[in-house]
Amino acid sequence: MNKQSGYSLLQHLFFITGIVVAIITVMNYRDKQKRRLLEETYQCTKTYDNGTYKGDCINGQPHGKGKYTFASGSVYKGDFVNNKKHGKGKHISASGSIYEGDFVNDKKQGRGRETWIKGQWKGDVYEGDYVNDKKQGKGKYTFANGNVYEGRFANDKKQGKGKYTFANGRVKVGNWVDGEFQP
Repeated sequence: MNKQSGYSLLQHLFFITGIVVAIITVMNYRDKQKRRLLEETYQCTKTYDNGTYKGDCINGQPHGKGKYTFASGSVYKGDFVNNKKHGKGKHISASGSIYEGDFVNDKKQGRGRETWIKGQWKGDVYEGDYVNDKKQGKGKYTFANGNVYEGRFANDKKQGKGKYTFANGRVKVGNWVDGEFQP
């Protein structure tokens, strides 16, 4: 084998290696394109036993911005992740409340504001922390009659240190246990 034929063999090897690399690169590019197309957001309408979803979908599931209209008449409009309310949203309940705020895995979680528009709490407003669909942490509850409670909540009740201001200006500051003032 002379030097020139060895050089030619080396050239052929580099050429063949280049072709193989090019083919693999094209195949990877096509696979990435297919995956991206499957993952891209598109508009869809999905009907479930308890309602209908209209909005962004990825891989056939609500994901992105959308609106869910429940069979009960309640409506949620906002962010979805993997078919669940997750992120910022607004839920209008058929029973009479409007909640705007954070959701995590289909539940009120984080900061939010809930306003009651009918029923026994009509005119009341809560603004504060939620954990697992319940008032939990720091918040402010304004009653329709003008009374205001600012303080801690646990399991949907006044709990811990707080300040209750009556509409007439009288103030109670202290500790609450299970929703009741402890003098």
